[in-house]
Amino acid sequence: EVSDSIVIYVDNMPNNALPSSIRFCQGSSVTVHATDSLFDDVQWNSPVTDTTNEVTFTQPGFYFAKVVNGICTADPFFISIQMDSMPQPVLKDTSEFCAGGSVTLTHTPKPGESVKWFSGGTQLSTSSSLIVNAPKNIVLTVNRGTCTATDSTEVVSLVYPITDLQDNPSFCQNDSVLLDPKSDTTYSYRWTLDGAGLTDTTPTLWVKNDGIYYVTVTNKICSKKDSSNVDVLETPVITPITDFHFCDGQSIKTELTFVPKYTYRWSTGDSINYIYVTKPDTYSYAVTLAGSCPVTGSFIAVIDSLPVFDLR
Repeated sequence: EVSDSIVIYVDNMPNNALPSSIRFCQGSSVTVHATDSLFDDVQWNSPVTDTTNEVTFTQPGFYFAKVVNGICTADPFFISIQMDSMPQPVLKDTSEFCAGGSVTLTHTPKPGESVKWFSGGTQLSTSSSLIVNAPKNIVLTVNRGTCTATDSTEVVSLVYPITDLQDNPSFCQNDSVLLDPKSDTTYSYRWTLDGAGLTDTTPTLWVKNDGIYYVTVTNKICSKKDSSNVDVLETPVITPITDFHFCDGQSIKTELTFVPKYTYRWSTGDSINYIYVTKPDTYSYAVTLAGSCPVTGSFIAVIDSLPVFDLR
């Protein structure tokens, strides 16, 4: 009787360690293992063309691998490699608001994005917008799948300009007045007259006409408006008195135009619109209208001697 023996080895069926899909962030990579066994051979499909268990992917796609252990070949393992695009949060370097107010920071999330707002490491909100009413540094974190991006802004509180424009300045005809709001000269200025814009953008304004002048003083986004009602005072209209001669012994009536609302003052002390000149001198006068600008003048009265006759 002849006998023999044979050793039969049973190879284990390769196991699949691949997830059905895996994601990674744009600009990075992901490494996967096709099997948990160190003894399995791996055959990846194109474009990987790799025969190692560990493969690093940098591009998205649909891949499969065949894993062989001895004479056993497992069904192909399929994996979907998906790449998440990097979020792009955009905040200003500085976000400003006026004292007593607030500023709204906004990020409109795209599909698949989540938003978180932080200050000093403390989470403030997960909504798409955040209202801030105090100076602080704000950090915005946006997550999309495996990708996370951040941006930050410094929130600054601005003061309103302080203005002190004269209420009701007045000046005489042919003169002018300086309007000065007494504010910071580094601010911007816009002047208007009775609602019509002027070309002047200077901190002060010389004016020669009456009307209501407005100035808007702006500190970046914070504005203060002030006004001044400018009045040009009426000047009395008179006919000046010129120098004259008169005879000794005469009394000359020297007269200014009479207007009831005018006030008259003479160097002689008289307060009517005329005087009688009986002696040579330099005479002066002033004519005013209540609250207005005076008109002044002077003249010289010269006395001539009477002729002397000697009839014989």
